[in-house]
Amino acid sequence: MRLFKESFVFTDFPRIVFLCGNKYSNKANDKRNVLKNYIIKKHPEYKVIILEENFFFRKTNQSYLSYDDVMLNNLKQIEQLASAMSDKVIIIHETISTAAELGMFMSGQMPASKICLLVPDSMSIDEKKLSGFINYAFFRHNMESDRICRIKYYPDVLLSRKSKDTGYFLTFFHNDCIGANLGERIEKFLNRGQQSNNTINIIRNKYDRPSDNNNIEYWAGEEGKQLHIYVSAQAFKAQMCALFNIKSVMSELRKYIKLYKHVDWLAKQYDMILTNTISELSGINMDDYSTEIRIKGYDYSLRDMTAFYLYMLQAASLISLVEKDAENSQLRKVSINSSFYQTIAKAKGLLTEKKASLFERTFT
Repeated sequence: MRLFKESFVFTDFPRIVFLCGNKYSNKANDKRNVLKNYIIKKHPEYKVIILEENFFFRKTNQSYLSYDDVMLNNLKQIEQLASAMSDKVIIIHETISTAAELGMFMSGQMPASKICLLVPDSMSIDEKKLSGFINYAFFRHNMESDRICRIKYYPDVLLSRKSKDTGYFLTFFHNDCIGANLGERIEKFLNRGQQSNNTINIIRNKYDRPSDNNNIEYWAGEEGKQLHIYVSAQAFKAQMCALFNIKSVMSELRKYIKLYKHVDWLAKQYDMILTNTISELSGINMDDYSTEIRIKGYDYSLRDMTAFYLYMLQAASLISLVEKDAENSQLRKVSINSSFYQTIAKAKGLLTEKKASLFERTFT
């Protein structure tokens, strides 16, 4: 019987940074493309993801897929899951819509220190973009660890006219590059609060109220046969990565089937191993328990989390979700990219095998 280790440290998962904000264009001078290329060059340990670059709310081609394919069907859901799974989020803030985007990221329990807001020097190009409400909500804290990082930059501005009487402003990084001063401040943010080496433990919670830490906590209601498990995003990413070491899991993921079946299969395997682990640690037979697994601070199911996990891995070029052919566009297999194999191998240590003795019962 496979179990997760009761205590572990895993800091080898690739660091993820999401870039959000201004209306996206695939042109080289788009601010998010310029920023992505800068981060990749300066910090190759980061996997930089632009949401619109990979997924859309519509069917796509053989290389990519739509949000619908992974059962993610609204922007708030996607951005909250992005905030849970990412190490850093950088928002290029120029419009009221990006102020709303900031609110969506912060509506869960994402630490403010993980967010950076890039703000143009003049916020009255069209209107006052950074309202007093946003200032009060996110920039009033004295402690740096409680504040969103705000970085001012000085864009080049171009007036684009739709007609004689109407127009709008476009902004670009000066000379379509990140200058020395701006780059220094961005790198300071990326290096702030580096990933913790603290041990993650699986522990029992007496009151069904999870703590704000990286531990996995569970509450077992023996009278109602309920098991509530609260998993930190850091623990979830690590343990999910460990599953790719299991031959039966990978054998299933290499089949050409509809993507939701891959998501269901992977979620089921995670649920089974984690429940077996808790059963072993607590000494409680969980066979007839109703199990619910949630990411700490976010009201999403294990299935949602698993779907976004696959999305994130593909967007970071760690896996490919490959269509069988043009005639079977809904059938996909999961292919592990070479850059991810080393991480998967290191995660193998998070699993352990329990062999039943002659006198002992295993729960499967």
